[in-house]
Amino acid sequence: MRLALRDLDQALTNPHAFLQAHIAQQGTPGRGPSTMRYWQYAVYRLHRTGSIDEAIRHLESLCHRSFIPGLAQQRRIAQYSASLREYHRSFASLHHRFIRSSLRVSATLAQNVVSSAEVGRIDMTGPGYAFCLLLKAIGSNWRDDIRMPLIQHLVATELRVPVEMVQAGVYTIEDERHQWHTYSASEVRSARARASQLGAQIVAAARRLRYAL
Repeated sequence: MRLALRDLDQALTNPHAFLQAHIAQQGTPGRGPSTMRYWQYAVYRLHRTGSIDEAIRHLESLCHRSFIPGLAQQRRIAQYSASLREYHRSFASLHHRFIRSSLRVSATLAQNVVSSAEVGRIDMTGPGYAFCLLLKAIGSNWRDDIRMPLIQHLVATELRVPVEMVQAGVYTIEDERHQWHTYSASEVRSARARASQLGAQIVAAARRLRYAL
């Protein structure tokens, strides 16, 4: 079973109900890429090429290929293009050195239970490193989200550095700014323990439901 790291907080509230909902949704057709997803792809192009104009052309091309032409599409492209320029300004103000984008990280919670996430960007900062999730919006309590210390651990493992050398961050189109937080080693250990406990609870729920993970 694979689940998104962003869903762990929901799963923690009621693992049995979460698994039931997961089973019920199996076979449901997925949606196509959203404009937000295309915005993320444009950010990745921006960091690969260093050109904001190239990134905006890439965003426009993706939208033209996928959405019905018209006034709504023009407004959508204009809105996300403006957001892309604001992101570019915000990133430049950090004075970080970009390392890579679109890193897929995964955590094994239990046998046959894996949770993963896409990390939008990894940077080198003055004292260490930082990762950033690229989102449309996020609640003000995002620092309490269990995925954040877990991703900090996974990125630190990927970079082969101590976990305290990695800063956790988010950038949202809604707020048009970067926000940062660094979890202590004990907070990371606690999050990993909770995630492992959740994995065991999902395995137990699967047995009760006679569901093969």
